[in-house]
Amino acid sequence: MKKLSFLFLLFWMNSTVAQDSLKISKSGNPILFAEGYVGLGGADAMGTIYGLSLNYQFFEKDLITIRYTGYKEYGSNALLLTPVTPFPYFVKTDEIEELGLLYGKRWVNRGHSWSISAGLSYSEMLYVERIDEANYWRERNTVGIPFEVNIKWFKNERKRFRAYYGLIPIGSQRVGFGRSFGFKIAGNISKANYVGFAINNGFGWHKKY
Repeated sequence: MKKLSFLFLLFWMNSTVAQDSLKISKSGNPILFAEGYVGLGGADAMGTIYGLSLNYQFFEKDLITIRYTGYKEYGSNALLLTPVTPFPYFVKTDEIEELGLLYGKRWVNRGHSWSISAGLSYSEMLYVERIDEANYWRERNTVGIPFEVNIKWFKNERKRFRAYYGLIPIGSQRVGFGRSFGFKIAGNISKANYVGFAINNGFGWHKKY
């Protein structure tokens, strides 16, 4: 998908910049970080939520976020039973792919932060429509209002960067670039509504070091 490829490109660009983190002075690093997240969501039924985002904080508390979010909903086929499928099971009933641009506020307190954002999005939604005892996949494109609330933890001071889940130190200098871990509530208000709770992991500069 073009949208997903675009975000992967942004992530690659961020990783390239991260390799130069040893050259950045203590007072010169940007607040720039990428995240991936996965969790549970809901609309008409329970589903899964997942996504990627690139975040940039400027001035003191202003936050800009570009995000890709996917949502897959699963429902029971109990009403669609036939002699061939005599037992109910869960099938994918809705699928949403969203690309959004959000603006919000982010507050940093030593080694943790929390933020709240909202913006505009474009979504593609696939859903099942039941007509004359048959199921048909339909597609709907819509504009909506994406939103999210985040809380996360990261290192409080400049340290050596560690790869492989913090086990292997890289380089000899202390840097601001590092990992984060946190929780996210994300959703969208549109004809393709959903809301979900997810765990996120990130890389980047999460504060001024």
